[in-house]
Amino acid sequence: MYQVGWNEIKLSLFTGCLLCLLTNPGNAQKHDFIWMNGYDAEYGGKFGNFYMDFHTDPISVVPIDFQSVDLRTQVSTFCSADGDLLLVSNGCRFFDRYGNVLPGGDTLNPGKYYNDFCADGEGYYPVTFGMFLLPLGMDSVMAFHLGLKLSNQFGLTLSPLYLSLIDVGDESLQLIFANKFIGQFNGEPGIACLHGNGRDWWLVFPETSSTTYYRYLIGPKVEAVGQTQDIGFLYDYNDCPAPGIQSISPDGRFFVRYNNYCGLSFFDFDRCTGMLSNERRIILPEVFSPGAFTVFSPNSRYCYYNSSRVIMQVDMWDAVLTSDTVAIVDSFPADFGSGFFAMQRAPDGRIYISTGSSNMAWHVIEYPDVKGKDCWVHPSGMLFPHLTSSAIPHIPNYRLGPLEGSPCDTLGGPSVVEPSPGLEEVFRLYPNPARGHAHLELDAYLQHSETLQVRLVHMSGTEMYTGRIPPYAFLHTLPLERVGAGMYLVEIMDLTGKRLGMQKLVVE
Repeated sequence: MYQVGWNEIKLSLFTGCLLCLLTNPGNAQKHDFIWMNGYDAEYGGKFGNFYMDFHTDPISVVPIDFQSVDLRTQVSTFCSADGDLLLVSNGCRFFDRYGNVLPGGDTLNPGKYYNDFCADGEGYYPVTFGMFLLPLGMDSVMAFHLGLKLSNQFGLTLSPLYLSLIDVGDESLQLIFANKFIGQFNGEPGIACLHGNGRDWWLVFPETSSTTYYRYLIGPKVEAVGQTQDIGFLYDYNDCPAPGIQSISPDGRFFVRYNNYCGLSFFDFDRCTGMLSNERRIILPEVFSPGAFTVFSPNSRYCYYNSSRVIMQVDMWDAVLTSDTVAIVDSFPADFGSGFFAMQRAPDGRIYISTGSSNMAWHVIEYPDVKGKDCWVHPSGMLFPHLTSSAIPHIPNYRLGPLEGSPCDTLGGPSVVEPSPGLEEVFRLYPNPARGHAHLELDAYLQHSETLQVRLVHMSGTEMYTGRIPPYAFLHTLPLERVGAGMYLVEIMDLTGKRLGMQKLVVE
């Protein structure tokens, strides 16, 4: 089996982030409580898959038979609100919690790099931080993922941006659609941040060799609205050919762009508008290559960035931003491992750091909310039963919540939400699954003296049909001849838009 090396590791620096309509995430959302890793399980011994469980402290690390899924470079995991594993992806395919490929979910990011790295039902997609998995209501997950392309002008860049939708409401997951085109650009890794209204999401991507930033608002109908902003230092590709991994602070206030040749740009981030402002730059004392990841501390005060041999800390409270060295590989024990690579903040408050080549340990920043070297970068502080490579999950802050007193919930429009208890009981929907047409038989509760509205909405948020139900009617027929197969919501509302009933409908 082909072993990942530094050429593939460098590919991993070109990666993504990414989003959707949420119910209020609140503080109880544990969508990031299981992390997975490992590869080449068929060889046994040091090879295999395992998961990290953040329900306990110290965390549990458990070997798992995961159908020999290769998670060496790209790994994304998504759990229920209670922290139970639901969905896994390695950028090539979607898997359920047992390692089975979802029907229809075997070809993500189609094209040259899928063909080169993911062929024959095996392999891995050659990027790290290439996907965000985000909840849509209670039973669906949206996957925003970035493909990889070779540009004659800029080398490897990220593009296009895709959306895939998965229903996770039942034991057997259902892929609703895959690889829906969202946008095209010569992109660098970006960020995902919850909108100030606590419902929608922002995606922000820097454009390679440009001062342009693409921002996508993922709103009530899950329609990505793209806009651009020109701001800040020009990281020209001729002088700055090594874009790094961007980050957003846990409180949503700070955005950082990283280039491991030319430095960092720190911006204030407006969660209402998705706009950047107030650039502050840090120039690197040397070329920080390979490496180039960033991550913020849980309290949002400190930003960490790295090369393969050093980790630096920036205090965001300082009037003038400067960097302090908090770890150097050369000063660590001889068994330290392979240096620093991808960094990720975890639910337990620590920051975990993968290595640039195969290793059975990660490094840990034990106290990332503490200034200077007292944050304690713990060499090989997280031991594993099997080899890992560069992969580490790329996780948004599911628990950010809305801005208190936010003035920016002005998007309006209907939302796709999970049926509340009782709403599904006020009408019968048959046949279900349906083909051609379906009937709504209204309970006496809905036989109003006023006209009612009925909507058929795809789980992606696209409205497929609207109609009226006259006063005192007890039956209505939904025309489905022009509706594609998939999962839909049927909603009944009064003329003010108040939802009176809602059920899921499967169209064959």
